[in-house]
Amino acid sequence: MSWIHERIDATGLSAEADRVERAADSAAARRSTDLYRLFDAFAGKLATPAFADVEGIAFLATWLRRKSLESTVRASLGGRDDALDAFVTDGSRRLRAAPRGVVAHWIAGNIPTLALFSFVLAALAKNVNLVRVPKESIGVVRRMLAALEETSLPANADGDALSGRDLLEGASFFYFPGEDRPLHAALSLRADARVVWGGQETLASVLALPRHEHCEDVVFGPKFSLGLVDASGRSRVVGGADDGGSAARSLVRDVLLFDQAACSSPHIIYVEGTLADARDFGRALGAEFAKQTKRSPKRVIAEGTAAAILRLRTEYALAEERDVFASTGVDYTVLVDADGPVLSEGVQSRTLFVRAVGDLRDVVHVVTPQVQTVGMLVDDTTLAAQLAEALARKGVSRLVRFGLMNVYDQPWDGLFACDRFVRWLSWT
Repeated sequence: MSWIHERIDATGLSAEADRVERAADSAAARRSTDLYRLFDAFAGKLATPAFADVEGIAFLATWLRRKSLESTVRASLGGRDDALDAFVTDGSRRLRAAPRGVVAHWIAGNIPTLALFSFVLAALAKNVNLVRVPKESIGVVRRMLAALEETSLPANADGDALSGRDLLEGASFFYFPGEDRPLHAALSLRADARVVWGGQETLASVLALPRHEHCEDVVFGPKFSLGLVDASGRSRVVGGADDGGSAARSLVRDVLLFDQAACSSPHIIYVEGTLADARDFGRALGAEFAKQTKRSPKRVIAEGTAAAILRLRTEYALAEERDVFASTGVDYTVLVDADGPVLSEGVQSRTLFVRAVGDLRDVVHVVTPQVQTVGMLVDDTTLAAQLAEALARKGVSRLVRFGLMNVYDQPWDGLFACDRFVRWLSWT
């Protein structure tokens, strides 16, 4: 049976939804430990040379490991992950985390592995899934599902076995055009929960669709990310200290992964100091980019993006108070200025703004809830604590050290997704 359909129509969607719904009871009865074991085995299949060409596959494979998933679910359910399998005692009552039923997913096209992240979280909550996949991701998703289908576990102590094929009986992945409103509406009306990944236009379109009153919406909207570096952290990077070099390598890896297409990718690094300080920092990053892009050359670049990068390079090279450190081609670009605490639209494709500011606390004033992740190299612990509190009030979701910006953890975008995929039942 094919679990993925390159193009589905109304009849096909109805048939797939019926098939998936018939698997709901089996999905709800699975033991969490078997799901963890199955996904752990699946991770082993993804962590092979056969998938080395897939952007972000290493992170997905690491995240799918049993310890990682157990930690994710436990955190999401407030330590009550055992309630996924049975009623658990909570004082004078008992609690149960029941699956919502059918989860419909609208997946963004910026990250090819995103469909699997979304599907696995809902499946761990024992839901069945209908997943609309972007056309450009169909090929990668097909390969990953083939590996999942081939994954199987021996029987457990109760004699029950579980395979990827069993799991996929309760899932369907498909594509249909964005302009097909009747199909979007049909998908929405089959859902007990809707999860939407995408830009503002996608969110508005999906959230306006008809839905059941009980349907839960889980929304991951358009975000971007940035970094903060204080004077001490900057000096360590510029001076070539071992830990400073490690920070530079980690920051550059955050930029290279997904070519800044992820919401968690950094686009601007605010550096405490003068223009000369920012220039030294940008030069050090440029040298690190040169090393890493030899090992990870850019795969493709849109013509319009390349033109935008070249225009910015020219602008910065000609301006007296600006500088640019870049590859001969368009493999990477570091643009240095002293524009202060202002935001710039991300260009993506390994293009990083390094911006001098006199006080990192001034950056907080321009931060909005659209900023998802802030990478921090702030050695001053008092300043770091002040920034963390101020950024929390501004709506930032994650504060991490460089190297962890694209690591998919929980909470994400300020919410615990797995908790939203269950219904809590109390029994007194």
